[in-house]
Amino acid sequence: MVLQEELLVKDYTDNCILKSTEDHAKSLAPRLRDADLNELKAHGLVDIENALVSGVRDSIECYTVWNKKDDKAIAVFGSGDIENIPYSGYVWMLGSDDISKIKLEFLRHCKEWLAKLLRRYRIVYNIIDVRNEVHIKWLKYMGFELGTEITRNGYKFRKFWKVRGDV
Repeated sequence: MVLQEELLVKDYTDNCILKSTEDHAKSLAPRLRDADLNELKAHGLVDIENALVSGVRDSIECYTVWNKKDDKAIAVFGSGDIENIPYSGYVWMLGSDDISKIKLEFLRHCKEWLAKLLRRYRIVYNIIDVRNEVHIKWLKYMGFELGTEITRNGYKFRKFWKVRGDV
């Protein structure tokens, strides 16, 4: 897959952020981290490629972390509106194990991208599989609040949310 300049949103040294496409989702699906794959399955999603494509299609904003050297998607993340609840949205991110190769650059820039997603909303939230300890640690780093556990499809999840700082 060749980098399409018209999709470029932000350029970094070895990676960049692109506007997501369905092709990005399709190329990432077979390379998802085990933790992300397990979480999707816990949600009852069996067609992983379709779940990723739907995520891209249904999001108001959606971006791909792209490795320029390897010419491939590392992660896809986005946000969407919560129906019937003004100024609130959901956030999500799925990635491959390659994200660990760019850990420092990822951590250096992820808060600015969350701030970009938050511009549209007063609050964003979602749920996370409680088995996903690394991602829970990252959510705390990002300033998310963690709430009560809920059970869905026989799996335990925790609610998480973040209120925009100027609200």
